[in-house]
Amino acid sequence: MTEFDLVIRNGSVIDGTGAARFRADVAITDDRIIAVGNVDGASPAREINANGLIVAPGFIDAHTHDDRALLSMPDMAPKVSQGVTSVIAGNCGVSLAPLVLTDVPPPPLDLLGSEAGWFRFARFGEYIAALDHAPPAVNCGLLVGHITLRHRVMDRFDRAASPAEIAEMRRQVDAAMEGGAIGLSTGLDYPPAIAAPTEEILPLVEAVKPHGGLYCAHHRNYFERLEEAIDEVLAIGRETQVPLIISHHQCSGAANFGKAPKTLAVIDKARQNQAIGLDAYPYNASSKTLDPRRAKPGVRIMVTWSTPFPEFAGRMLDEVADDWNCSAGEAAERLLPAGAIYFQLDENDVRTILAYEHTMIGSDGLPHDVHPHPRLWGTFPRVLGHYSRDCGLFSLEEAVRRMTSLPAHWFGFRDRGVVRPGAFADLAVFDPARVKDTGTFTAPARPAEGIEAGDGERPHRLARRPAYRGASRSRAPPRGGGVKLPLYVVDAFADLPFTGNPAAVCILEAWLPEQLMQSIAAEMNLSETAFLVPTAQGWHIRWFTPTVEVDLVGHATLAAAFVIFERFAPGGAEIYFTSLSGPLIVRREGGLLAMDFPARMPSPCALPPGLVDSLGAVPVEMLAAQHYLAVFEDDNVVRALAPRMDRLAALDRAAVIVTAPGGPGDFVSRFFAPANGVPEDPVSGVAHCTLIPYWSRRLGKTRLLARQVSHRGGNLVCEDRGDRVIISGPAVLVIEGTLRLAGA
Repeated sequence: MTEFDLVIRNGSVIDGTGAARFRADVAITDDRIIAVGNVDGASPAREINANGLIVAPGFIDAHTHDDRALLSMPDMAPKVSQGVTSVIAGNCGVSLAPLVLTDVPPPPLDLLGSEAGWFRFARFGEYIAALDHAPPAVNCGLLVGHITLRHRVMDRFDRAASPAEIAEMRRQVDAAMEGGAIGLSTGLDYPPAIAAPTEEILPLVEAVKPHGGLYCAHHRNYFERLEEAIDEVLAIGRETQVPLIISHHQCSGAANFGKAPKTLAVIDKARQNQAIGLDAYPYNASSKTLDPRRAKPGVRIMVTWSTPFPEFAGRMLDEVADDWNCSAGEAAERLLPAGAIYFQLDENDVRTILAYEHTMIGSDGLPHDVHPHPRLWGTFPRVLGHYSRDCGLFSLEEAVRRMTSLPAHWFGFRDRGVVRPGAFADLAVFDPARVKDTGTFTAPARPAEGIEAGDGERPHRLARRPAYRGASRSRAPPRGGGVKLPLYVVDAFADLPFTGNPAAVCILEAWLPEQLMQSIAAEMNLSETAFLVPTAQGWHIRWFTPTVEVDLVGHATLAAAFVIFERFAPGGAEIYFTSLSGPLIVRREGGLLAMDFPARMPSPCALPPGLVDSLGAVPVEMLAAQHYLAVFEDDNVVRALAPRMDRLAALDRAAVIVTAPGGPGDFVSRFFAPANGVPEDPVSGVAHCTLIPYWSRRLGKTRLLARQVSHRGGNLVCEDRGDRVIISGPAVLVIEGTLRLAGA
């Protein structure tokens, strides 16, 4: 009889991937899910009857200001009572570290509370150590804040940082990433950051890239310059090639009502060429520090706290102004430092943004406000109850995906955000008929209804990891017992085994020494082996032929994406890779995997000496990009070529692509790279980075079907998007096993 610590029986499992719910038991031992299905024969130490309830992954709050709360209220009741088991803190440019202040924190650092003594960590790693010493009830991913860094290195904030100050802030970002941060955040519309130009932000965002970090942007304006502010952070992400998260996306102020479709269209277009996520909260009112600039006629503002006048918490600003017989702006100035709720969002815009398939859910709650926004206690039940069940904005399965596997993917929470064997047992159990938020703007601090673990208990959670680090440094294999690495062989651009192009995929926790990876690739003796290391938002990828590392490989990227989708992100929609060639995105599109790669448009060139002798045929056109491109008019000539590999290897470029019009499809090709240890690559994605723009212009069409006519052969679905190309195809797993490295 199987022993488990806990079995949750008879529930309907929504696994976080967006898949339809199914009835199953969930068995747990220690901090992991051991089984999902029928476990009638089990003899657990404890059981929960979840009949009529949903069993889901614990929710991940994608945008919080919980930095101090993780220490001062370790039970994290406002979050745990909603089913939240993981949070992202350090948002809007404000993080608790690395900064030491002896006095009351000035705005907006007082987003983390107005008490002195909490900004006491000179190094980010010290803050991580404090969390390790007194673990809170939730997992956390931590950002380092730009405003916090400005306070650390600058004497005043009405100017741009000097080159020396930028260098010091960049050094602090690097140290924070080493210490456990997952990325950088900005709050560019807060007074201490308004004077910071784009040129100050760029090097700080660049500093997270070597660590696999991301950039979470509370951008410069949500009102009259909304579109300009979005363009700025998109440009920062694009120029640095760092994944971007747009924080609490909204269209604030009556002049912006109805703009959500337009701003989302801008974001959606940019997503074609860079990695972009976003979060939002499910309310039509925002909350931050009290800003007298926003105290204008017609703007409803509620005071959430005030240091000099604490008795006004929960009062409307215009009422306070009437009591004092002054303007709302003057009243706001007298109340400072203070916090506020702003009723300045359009409900239709809120729904449009929430309905966007890439929107994550973040509460943006302020746990230290005397009179907080109700989103602090009610965000996640409101999505499940009001927007999913009552409004029908999306299915319950989709609502859960937005709060689980989607943020887990972006923030690097491996083995979280899904219900499956082997995942961490961070679970939320709720009643789909009863779940709802109960807080109001006048009485906000109320626990939700319908969140329970069965038998009236609060959500069950077992695991905690206090921080998630960025990319790991290289390391040697351990001495003695050796190390075992997951290893896969996948046939890319193939529907059946032993067709297409085989590639090995090796999953690492940290980079191995380069020579060792080269030796592994030589041992595999396939055209390419892909090595992967997880990052905060996706994966680093490197490719090795049997003899050399190369900067871009298509079929091995397709193979790697297939492995990740199948084994690490089931039900996921896209994967973000960082590489020597910049960011690469692979998406699920029907039954195919679509790779978003850089285009390499070839230019005409002279016939290289020795090429005709090497190929045994004379091309009608000769071009070159990274590789030579030899064009023929008869596809039968391409099929019949029998090149002399020794002579091809002596050419001044590493590879030669040969192509001709013909089918099946629009064109055929072959790819020879003997100088890189690959005599003929059976199906080459990187070759099509050059072939697609060439044939698109020649044939006058952007969508193409291609066939690589090697002995194994493969079909590719292609699209020309200007400076990018989309290369799509299927893949099939052939081998799954373990690579064992003996101790050195």
